[in-house]
Amino acid sequence: MKGQYSCQLSDHELLTHAIRDHLKPRLQLVEHLLRDADPNSFFFLALDECSSMDTLLPYIRRVWFHAMPETTWILLIDTNSDLAPLAGKEARQGSRRMAEFDTHCLTQPFSAMPLDLNLTSQHRRTLFSGGGQLTMRDLDAFLPRFGRPLWMDSRYHSDGFIMPRAIINKLVSRVWIWPDKLKDNRSDPLDETTENLIALASRRLHLDLSSKAGPQNWYPFVHSQIARHLRFVDRIYSTSDSIKSSTPSEPPLSLAVAWSVRSKPELVAAKWSMMVQAIVDVSAPVGLKVGAQGELGVALLSTMAIDLAMSQRYSNDLRDYICNGPSTSADTKYTALYGLVSVHDWLCTLTGSKYVECAPAVSGSSSGFSGSEDGDQVMADRDQADQGLPSQLASWARRAWLNFTHPAILPKEIPHDRRIGTELLRELWIRHATAQGVSNQAGWDLLIPVYESHSDQPPNGADEFDETKLSYIAIQVKNCINRPTREVKEAAVGPRLAVDQEKQCLELFFDLQGPESCRGHEYSQRRHPAPASNKQRAPKMKEQEEEDAKSRLLLRHHVFISGLTPEGLPLLKQLQGPAAKQVRLLFGDGDSLDTLEFDETHANYVRRLPSEEHRRTWDEAQTCMEGRLVLLSSSLSA
Repeated sequence: MKGQYSCQLSDHELLTHAIRDHLKPRLQLVEHLLRDADPNSFFFLALDECSSMDTLLPYIRRVWFHAMPETTWILLIDTNSDLAPLAGKEARQGSRRMAEFDTHCLTQPFSAMPLDLNLTSQHRRTLFSGGGQLTMRDLDAFLPRFGRPLWMDSRYHSDGFIMPRAIINKLVSRVWIWPDKLKDNRSDPLDETTENLIALASRRLHLDLSSKAGPQNWYPFVHSQIARHLRFVDRIYSTSDSIKSSTPSEPPLSLAVAWSVRSKPELVAAKWSMMVQAIVDVSAPVGLKVGAQGELGVALLSTMAIDLAMSQRYSNDLRDYICNGPSTSADTKYTALYGLVSVHDWLCTLTGSKYVECAPAVSGSSSGFSGSEDGDQVMADRDQADQGLPSQLASWARRAWLNFTHPAILPKEIPHDRRIGTELLRELWIRHATAQGVSNQAGWDLLIPVYESHSDQPPNGADEFDETKLSYIAIQVKNCINRPTREVKEAAVGPRLAVDQEKQCLELFFDLQGPESCRGHEYSQRRHPAPASNKQRAPKMKEQEEEDAKSRLLLRHHVFISGLTPEGLPLLKQLQGPAAKQVRLLFGDGDSLDTLEFDETHANYVRRLPSEEHRRTWDEAQTCMEGRLVLLSSSLSA
């Protein structure tokens, strides 16, 4: 080309001639390669790291314009938003230059990358059709295929195991080393260490950063989480400085973070304390939603509990894996990365061993809960308390197993009054995930898959996976000024599970504003729906009666947990430093410990009022403050 055009260097049409003679024919040849097979096909030519060639970008655009491609788009990609501002004044002006003959248009960011792309249709049939005989290790070998395509690179997995150190280094800035502790009074609470801790915590918890406290701090922090810490962009609003972002389910990433937290059993509580402190530090300058009822706090304690239980159970395997690395035996590596935790160990870590069994249910009760109509607690004798888990619960919990590492936000509500199969539980188990319900989910907030075995030993990697052994733990969180009504306390927690034989599950009901129970958590057994008495019996279709009878095959171990104290939730005692007190900020909408103390005193006052009408008035006042309608008709039926 240099020789061909050497005599035309002064020709102002030189560029268009060179493009016409050389680039355009080759581009047309490429475009016609696939057009005959699929006339609707198109190509993308993507150039990454464009900030490194910013001076060339105007020329690239000009060359592409004169090449006049028919079915090929050029994508200029970079994580640095300074290249083409995504929000602010420049973006707002740019987004309005969309006339027919304008040269550019501000588009939404390239955030529609499909996840789980490496799971082919054949893989999906193998995993979810139930036809193949897969072992536990077979299921875990699929994990690198979940999430973004990056995790299938040989750098991040080997011989059916994820490589957690390599994955962690992709998530955090520089080479990550856990600090000994966080300073109480740091000059910059949004420093690099905090950004790394939030990135790690975001892969174990659902941290919603879409609420903005102030653009000066909020925008740079969220921008950094997106640019350097693998946070997804959901939506950018061109007429404001708002960005929606999220961390969808990516099992390899969450497993790597879980391993990093668990790897040294003696430091698990300290690492969680630092993540709690980082979350609280970020809440004020950035803004963080903790859930309408404080679900984030309960999810945090549940996740911390499985980390502590797992690190204690497999401490030797974890240490061996750290010391020997790639030379570790396959069995040791498997338990260090994917080891299961019994519900018994997890529950004792989370709630302690102080329980009291409720007296037999009153006639017609569906739950096994005995109490007065206004919800007063009725406890058994004192000598029944503090005896460890109730025997029937303990027997089941010792042979029920957990593997969750992160929450997965469900796309829609799960019907609470209809039986569901085990398909959802199967996918959650394969993903090592819990389900977090949508905001209007009835009956539960968190759904944790459980795998039952025939003994108190966990299934090993060679054991065949049996979907019929799946059950669940359902968690409901309430944070109301008034005590839960009897109807609320007796309602089922968790969905109806389609079973054809006896099965068991666990329900946990957290009443965060309730008074601490000195005798222990209330334990009862339930079956839903309750068979109606002869006086209450209404005509039902035969099919509905059969469905109800099958639903009652599910025995529900129900635990009612009142209050938010270290005595009732001993896991709180393991948090260290400022996190020991600050963690309470994650259980409601209080922005300071003083506000929380006022709310607790207020709730205690309301719950002790002798008049039901007076308590209901306070309840209605809270409803009004939340912007919801107080139904006049409800007072007539009260």
